[in-house]
Amino acid sequence: IIDTYLKDSLNEIEQNTLAETKNREGNGLAKITDFYIVNNKGEKSREAETGEPCKFVFEYKSDGTNKFNQLFLGFGIRNENDERLTRFDMHDKGLIYNQAPANGKIVCEIEKLPLQRGRYIVGVVLYINGVIADLINHAVTFNVEEGEYYKNGVINNNGPIFLDHEWKLNEIQ
Repeated sequence: IIDTYLKDSLNEIEQNTLAETKNREGNGLAKITDFYIVNNKGEKSREAETGEPCKFVFEYKSDGTNKFNQLFLGFGIRNENDERLTRFDMHDKGLIYNQAPANGKIVCEIEKLPLQRGRYIVGVVLYINGVIADLINHAVTFNVEEGEYYKNGVINNNGPIFLDHEWKLNEIQ
């Protein structure tokens, strides 16, 4: 039953456009209207590749023309079982934009996508003046294609994410 529910939910998310989705909360001062990925080939898409650079792009619009103070965005990524994998948050990085345009595009650049091949769910929240303007828990889905995260000719399928790390071997006496 749960698998059927999750599958139906994912299909519903894929069919909705962010501008038209009704599944949102917030004061509506501005709304997230579009999401796409700019992949490693510079193409606008809903797909990215493991280990490659990409940009997650969120567009927002408001009814007015006034600039916003204290604008920031956060988004989370969940797997197909709706388990949270990670979160990206401008506020956590100390980025809060003052004098942000009434309509804009927010870009999160990822140097090396650490996700395994699969389909993922994005939830997004937009804050203005410290208050939630728009919140969509299950906003969109995107796909990750298999790639070489460590660039060594090995495609690894263990675990949901990759983390950069180093190995050393030292002789002991």
